[in-house]
Amino acid sequence: TGAFDPERARAVVAGAHTRDAQAAPKAPAAAYLARRHFSASLADRLQRRPFLVGVERLWLIYQLLDALAHAHARGVVHGDVRSENIMVAEWCFCVLVDFAAHKPATLRDDGPAVLEHFAAGDGAQRAARCYVAPERLVRDLSPETGGSLRPPADVFAAGCVAAEILNGGAPTLDVAAALALARAPVDRARPPPPAVLALRPAAARAAVAAMLARDPDARGGAADHAAAVAAVAAGACGAPADAFPALSLIHI
Repeated sequence: TGAFDPERARAVVAGAHTRDAQAAPKAPAAAYLARRHFSASLADRLQRRPFLVGVERLWLIYQLLDALAHAHARGVVHGDVRSENIMVAEWCFCVLVDFAAHKPATLRDDGPAVLEHFAAGDGAQRAARCYVAPERLVRDLSPETGGSLRPPADVFAAGCVAAEILNGGAPTLDVAAALALARAPVDRARPPPPAVLALRPAAARAAVAAMLARDPDARGGAADHAAAVAAVAAGACGAPADAFPALSLIHI
């Protein structure tokens, strides 16, 4: 687990897509945390009409990667990236919330119950989505297999969310698939999960496949993937290549 660092926390919430807490007024016997209101989480928005079109989906993926790049550049790893932890405003502006650096960096891979706090879904579908990076699931917990959360784990989870967005809300990995991937050997030639193979456009599919590499050192950084997705999105709508980074600075 990681200790809370207020200085790093303040640096993270200064980002356009990580600005979660707005104020924390104090009283003699209580403290209050004020957060902006959002109309839906990303998980909810993907199921609502009107459904998102191609460039809107790419815009959301770009914002998620931009948020992670901002946090990683300041030494902060989110630790629990999933569509429930991404809040979306009516104009498709999103903010990454609920940073979970306090959660364990590694978990036992001996059954679905261990992933209870990382899986998502309702009722019988509780384990329908599980985006824990495979290197975080180990057979034996020990000082050698512990350590701190690393940015590649966030990149993997972001790739799962990106595939979910491009697939219209369909889960990328469930608990069983996440455990199977964790138990598979590290192989850079390993194909991506089936949910990625049919993604469109092809350039976005390539970026998502890279983020989901079994080898954490082969995934690349969030900033590089954000730039790649921005270029794809700008080309899709005929905008200048630097349009999306500029839009990310416009927020309320």
